[in-house]
Amino acid sequence: MKSLNIDFLKAYFFSKSAHSLIRRIAWISLVSMCVSVASLILVLSIMNHLNQRVRGRLLKHEPHLIVSVPSKVSAKGFVEQMMEDSKIAKTVEQYFIIIKQDIILRGWRGRFAGAIGFFIEEQKIRAYLKKLNPDPIFMVTAHERDSDHVFIGRELAEMLGVYPADFVQIMLPQILIESSFDIPRVEQIEIDGFFESGQTDLDQKLFIVSADLPIINKIMRNTEQRREIQFWLNQPEIAEKLKLTLIAKGITDVETWQERNRAILFALRLEKALIGLFLFLAVMVSALSSPA
Repeated sequence: MKSLNIDFLKAYFFSKSAHSLIRRIAWISLVSMCVSVASLILVLSIMNHLNQRVRGRLLKHEPHLIVSVPSKVSAKGFVEQMMEDSKIAKTVEQYFIIIKQDIILRGWRGRFAGAIGFFIEEQKIRAYLKKLNPDPIFMVTAHERDSDHVFIGRELAEMLGVYPADFVQIMLPQILIESSFDIPRVEQIEIDGFFESGQTDLDQKLFIVSADLPIINKIMRNTEQRREIQFWLNQPEIAEKLKLTLIAKGITDVETWQERNRAILFALRLEKALIGLFLFLAVMVSALSSPA
């Protein structure tokens, strides 16, 4: 094999008897193949790093598994029943019971904004904020008091023109279609602090409130509520496997982080495959080029 390579080099690259055009074509083919291979390795390395960055960013902010709680079922009893299975309990790092509700907020300057209300147990609010942003979060608390009742996304607060210790009016979207003779359910609530997750969708829409506040029960009475359990797992890659386990137990309304981000993950894989294919073809063209 070694002698074959030496003979090839002597015949095409270093042969004095070969035509100069043949030697030039051979050198051009060698250089182009080296450049193509280097480009293939470099670009695929960049794409792999990009995939890891996007994947890490998704796992940094998003729950790995979301289980919807059936109506007329106690959310706490539902999750306790799930955690009785040792296989499930070992894989779960932390979970939060969340009531989701579309709401309308009105600031003291008269500005309105649509938001998504997340109603969480008061003692778990700060832990949830740390899950949204594991880095030191930007959070301003009103009156220097240790209050964990109401936190608003920073961009949403800027849209409303409100600050900690300001009051906002909270109402349900049904107010837009109710009869003018009905008294709308509008309540006023004080903001305890800002939070920043680094994701625009969350910072512009999320309004986190303690579910233990009496005013929340007053607003939410007789309304359809979406209840879900958000799980963070020790190993995010086993989310699909855990979903199959839950489905086998009869829990069908389960969504993994891969399913919620299927489009972006598919786009990244497709981009990597196409770029790799084009560069591979460039390498093959260079490799198959030979002096005539």
